[in-house]
Amino acid sequence: MPKGVKKEETKGGKLHLIKSSDEKMHLWKPTKVGETVEGKLIRISESQFGKVLRIRTKKGVQSVPVSTFLEEIDWEEFANEIIRFTFKGVAGRNMKLFDVFHIKPEEELPF
Repeated sequence: MPKGVKKEETKGGKLHLIKSSDEKMHLWKPTKVGETVEGKLIRISESQFGKVLRIRTKKGVQSVPVSTFLEEIDWEEFANEIIRFTFKGVAGRNMKLFDVFHIKPEEELPF
């Protein structure tokens, strides 16, 4: 059973916890050039600080803030697609730079 998933018995069957109230948002804050996060873009939400991309990775859901550098991308176009962010450094007044890749699945052959 995945980490954090609780299993309980009830009269109607077994309960499987999908989301716990004690879960915290994991905000991706790269500090070293070359750090990456890769996963499926599952949600685009607005926060008091701007847009946040929710990425489902192998290690769980990560939140990637949409900085000034990333705001010109039409993120709706990549909903439910695999995206990779690679941190490339900082420019100017603390603007983080990224290489952003859309990872397309290889087409299946018809035979």
